[in-house]
Amino acid sequence: MISIISAVMTWITALTGLVFGYKSWRNSKLDAVKQFMEAENSEELFQARHELYHCKYLGEMQELSATKISSHYHFWGLMVKRGYLPIWVFDGEPGESAIQLYYLLEGYIKKRRCTKTKYAENFTWLILKIEKRNGG
Repeated sequence: MISIISAVMTWITALTGLVFGYKSWRNSKLDAVKQFMEAENSEELFQARHELYHCKYLGEMQELSATKISSHYHFWGLMVKRGYLPIWVFDGEPGESAIQLYYLLEGYIKKRRCTKTKYAENFTWLILKIEKRNGG
């Protein structure tokens, strides 16, 4: 009788652990989404995006702004790749913006890869995932 009670208590404890583990995992994903949205809407990134959208030629582009944007999406691409940030975050406008910025920066990224072969590789990976998800 005691062994049955012990087994039931063990199962209840295990199930409780699974429920709390799942909730913790889900909350960590939501925290990552919140952090992404805060970073995406930061004043610093807004200014860098504004500068890129308004330059006509790669030569006019400020390297600091290009680096900020490349690093931003490289980091968040890595977070998606590792499963910390869900890809659905890039559905709609955030994905469209990332794609547009990538193609504005493509020449800059290729230039940087002459000396750093893996420069912004997760940015490139992210764009390919977004485009595939959007049917492109």
